Amino acid sequence: SGSMKQNDPRRLTRQVVTQFLEGMGANTRLAMIVFDQEPHLIEPLTALDNQNAKARLRKGLDGLNYQGRYTDSPAAIERALYELKSHGREQAGKILIFLTDGIVDTGDKARDREKEQWLKDNLTAESRKLGIRLFTIAFTERADYQFIQTLALNTAGEYFRAYQAEDIEG
Repeated sequence: SGSMKQNDPRRLTRQVVTQFLEGMGANTRLAMIVFDQEPHLIEPLTALDNQNAKARLRKGLDGLNYQGRYTDSPAAIERALYELKSHGREQAGKILIFLTDGIVDTGDKARDREKEQWLKDNLTAESRKLGIRLFTIAFTERADYQFIQTLALNTAGEYFRAYQAEDIEG
């Protein structure tokens, strides 16, 4: 989203995802969704059992340009839940890692509040029901920490603040 231009000027998101990706084993399956005014499935749930899969995910990061006008993170979370629900392995642990500057912005303040409530109430309830834990990571002091912490806690996940790529390792 456009707000990430200001809130992630050092482009930590790309570094963090690349580091995370490189640390994943062959039994891991990963999907990537980027979002601005709408979510975009960059890579469907894919086994990381060869370098081609990791290369496709790294290539997907090339499109991360922060040019979007809005930030519809609830729609992105919904799309990620759908991907895991539809294509996740039944017995596998499922997590959703949400990298954010913590702002929902659809261009309409009333709609933003509606979408935040939908995410906090309905989508986290669905996530719990499906056994999907949300791990939220904020990259800015301006993030809505109450919002992202609620998402994590409502799904038995965790939230983190990372102001530099090195903060993610732990």
